[in-house]
Amino acid sequence: PITSIRPLYEVGSSIIGSSAVSFRVRELRLLKLLALTKYGSQAASTRQRFFLYEPALSAAGITIVYSPFFDNDHLERLVAGRRASLLSAVRGYSRRLRAILSARHYDALWVHYEAFPYLPGMVELLATRTGKPIVVDYDDATFHTYASSPNWLVRRFLGRKLKPLLQRAARCCCGNAYLHDYAAEYCAQSMILPTIVDTDRY
Repeated sequence: PITSIRPLYEVGSSIIGSSAVSFRVRELRLLKLLALTKYGSQAASTRQRFFLYEPALSAAGITIVYSPFFDNDHLERLVAGRRASLLSAVRGYSRRLRAILSARHYDALWVHYEAFPYLPGMVELLATRTGKPIVVDYDDATFHTYASSPNWLVRRFLGRKLKPLLQRAARCCCGNAYLHDYAAEYCAQSMILPTIVDTDRY
């Protein structure tokens, strides 16, 4: 979904004595974020870490375009207890690569966890080649998927895969202090942004 927003304007005035004699109105350029979420709209993490902030971002003149790695079909398979589809993963990598190649049309990238799941950290750097500021978002200890994997090959080759992207991120938003402690090792501009509930809706 793409948020719908109204243009923002900056109003200035020139003052002579106590009277405002002129006003200037200048339309500001709207900002566009490309949100590279891991899951589609049915995932709780996508709703609580991204969709929840749409109204505030929209009011600030920021529009968001979402590009999930896994679509909702993938999540439905997992919830139903079925194995993940290899085809779903292939489609995810293809979709993610196309999204990154389109990054020139956006002002910044908002990355949920990682750009390319289960691929080495050097592949993550494709997102940094866009030249756009990157904001990484963590609401789960995803790094343990790799660093604490029972498979030694995963630990060996992917244990520190998140480091390269974090080192080049303009900001990392973390759901709690534990996640912040990890992210801050590589990204000095890390902050705690707790996962919250919109009390106006629930």
